[in-house]
Amino acid sequence: TYIIMSDKLVFDLAQEIEGSPNVFVRKDWINILDNQNQNYNNNQSVLDTSQLSNSNKYMSYREAYLSVPFLVTLASIGVPTNTGNLNGSVKPASLYFRPADYTPSRAIGLKNWFGQIIHSFTLDYNGTTVIQQTPYINFWNSFKLVTSLSLNDIRTQGATIGFYPDDALSFQYYNAGLQGNLTQGTVNGYGTMNNTILQQFPFIPAGLQVDPMQYDINVGNDAIEKRCRLINFDVDGFTCNTAYPLDGSAGLAAVTYSALLYSTSQTPNPLTTGGQPAGGALQQVWKSYVSNKINAAYDNGTINGAGNGCMQYSIVATIYLKHIHSFFNMCPLLKGVFMKMTMNLNNTSTNFSTSSAFTASLNSAVTPSFMTVQSVSNPQGGVNPLMINSARNLDYPDGAVPYSSGSLALYPFGTLAGTPTVAGVFTQNYIMNISVGSTC
Repeated sequence: TYIIMSDKLVFDLAQEIEGSPNVFVRKDWINILDNQNQNYNNNQSVLDTSQLSNSNKYMSYREAYLSVPFLVTLASIGVPTNTGNLNGSVKPASLYFRPADYTPSRAIGLKNWFGQIIHSFTLDYNGTTVIQQTPYINFWNSFKLVTSLSLNDIRTQGATIGFYPDDALSFQYYNAGLQGNLTQGTVNGYGTMNNTILQQFPFIPAGLQVDPMQYDINVGNDAIEKRCRLINFDVDGFTCNTAYPLDGSAGLAAVTYSALLYSTSQTPNPLTTGGQPAGGALQQVWKSYVSNKINAAYDNGTINGAGNGCMQYSIVATIYLKHIHSFFNMCPLLKGVFMKMTMNLNNTSTNFSTSSAFTASLNSAVTPSFMTVQSVSNPQGGVNPLMINSARNLDYPDGAVPYSSGSLALYPFGTLAGTPTVAGVFTQNYIMNISVGSTC
C-alpha cells in the first residue's frame, strides 16, 4: 500500500502545473486633479493623492508627472507715444503691435525647463512633512538637469520637459558699437547676453553683397530658439512663402497650417477658402500653440482708438516629480500612501517698453533704439520664467515686416509719411505675463 501511494504521489506531482503569483498584471496611467478648481490667483497649487491611496494599487511616483497648463500673454499698453515734432506726418500701422498681421512668435521665450514655474515645494507623507518648503528650488533643479542629462536624454526628453541647455559659445558681449543698422549696445543691452535667436539660414536679399560681419550665422543661442519652437506653433502660419518661395517660382498657393489640420472634404474647404473652420483641432491634441492674436488699433489708419494688441501662447507643460525633488526618484512602488504636495507658483508679470528713433527728414525711417524694463511683479519674489529675446536679427529685406526676428517686431518700425520738424523717439509700452491655468 505504501509503495502504491508513493507512486501515485509522484504521478500527481508530475501532472501538476506549477503556478506563479501574478504580482504585476498591467500598467495604468491614472489622472487626478489638484484642489484649486482651475483658480490659481493665490499663486499656489495643492495636490493630494487620497484617490490613489484608496485604490488598492501600487503607485510608481518615479514615473509620475505634473501636467501644467500655462498661458503666456504679451500685450501692448495704449498707443505709441513720441517725443519730437511729427509736423502732421502720417504714422504707419507698423508702429503698433499687430500680431494678427505678423506673428512675432520668437519675441519672448521660456527659460530652461518648464519647472521654472515652481518656486517652492512641500511634501507631506502620511501626515509627516518630508520635504520642507525651500524657495528657489528651480535654481538647483535646473542646474541638476544641466549637469546630469546626457545628450540622448535631451533628445528623448527635452521637448517634453521644455529643456535644452545653452551652449557655452552662445554667450556674447556687446558694447555700444554699430553692427548693421542697429545699435547693439542699446537694443540688446550692454555687456554679456545670451538671448539672441540663432538664425541658421538667414534671408539675404537678391543682389546684396553679403557682409560676413553683418550676416554672422555662427553667433546666437540655438537653445532658446529650440525652446521657442516648442511653444510658438502658429495655426495661421503659411506652409510656403508666396513672395520668396523655396523653389524660386512665383504664385504658389499660400496654405495655412490650420487648413492642413482639417479634412479637405469639409464644407467650406479650408484649402480653397483660406478660412479656419470653427473649433480647434489643437485643443484636442494638447499641442502648445499661439492661441490668440489681436491687432492694436491705430490712429492714422482705417481704425481710430487706443485698442491694445495682444498675443497669447497656450502651453501644456510636463514636469516630472523626480525632477522637482530626488525623493521621488528613490521611491519604490508604494501602496496605500497618502501624499499632499503644495507648490508655490512663479506667476509673473513684467512691464517694459520699446523705443525707436526718427530724424527730422523727409519720410524718416523709424529705427529701433533701446528697451527699458519698468517693473517685474512676482508675488513669491521668485524667478521670472519668461525672457525677452534679442532684437539683433537682421535677416529680413529692407522695409519688410521682421517676421519672427526675436523681439524686433515689438519695436515701432516703418517709415513716416511726411517730414518731422524735430527728431524724436517713439515708445510703446508692453506687459508680458505667465500664469498657470487658462486665465491671465
